[in-house]
Amino acid sequence: MTGSTAPEWPNGVRALNKLSAPIRQIGVIVRDIDSAMRYWSELTGVGPFVVFRNLALDDDYRYRGRLSKPPVVDLALGYSGAIQFELIQQLNDAPSGFLDYIAAGQEGMQHVSPQFASPEEYDAAYAHLCGNGLEVVHEGRMKDTPFRIAYFSLPGGGFPQYEISEVRHPSMVPAFDRIQQLNEEWDGTTPAVIEIMDMAEMGKVLGLEP
Repeated sequence: MTGSTAPEWPNGVRALNKLSAPIRQIGVIVRDIDSAMRYWSELTGVGPFVVFRNLALDDDYRYRGRLSKPPVVDLALGYSGAIQFELIQQLNDAPSGFLDYIAAGQEGMQHVSPQFASPEEYDAAYAHLCGNGLEVVHEGRMKDTPFRIAYFSLPGGGFPQYEISEVRHPSMVPAFDRIQQLNEEWDGTTPAVIEIMDMAEMGKVLGLEP
């Protein structure tokens, strides 16, 4: 075929990286998560943010294919409609795509993410992205959970990155639905931040259990 106006794929990418799940999350890397939550709430009306403090990735964490010291982060979730906004501040110096972004002098949208409900969906997406020429930046699991995450970039790097995860597992959906409901109902008259210091307390803090 001649005369095609279709753009060429980026160097090293073989085909369209369209996965079976839609993009559900916009991931934002920040230097100060408390200031960022206030900024986003005041600017956009997204809130209340549910913030998880001192989340660690497990010891099987890999950066650029090698076992590495795991990142520790503060992570906040808020919604606008069905779109989840994730704010992340890394608290330690472990190598990661998050610190790569900060080192590049940037702060803001670092990744977008579809979220999968099963290991099979995750494995298929992982194979598809690797097979299409993308590079794994970092990957692992949140400590004490079975749910995997992986961040991909174009060959040679660049932003935003593409994250896949298993966090749409049925056990997690009620928490996401509750956070989305809190955002839909929020009118700015209640606190803009809900603190969760321990993942084991998430259900109780969100009102999902007595």
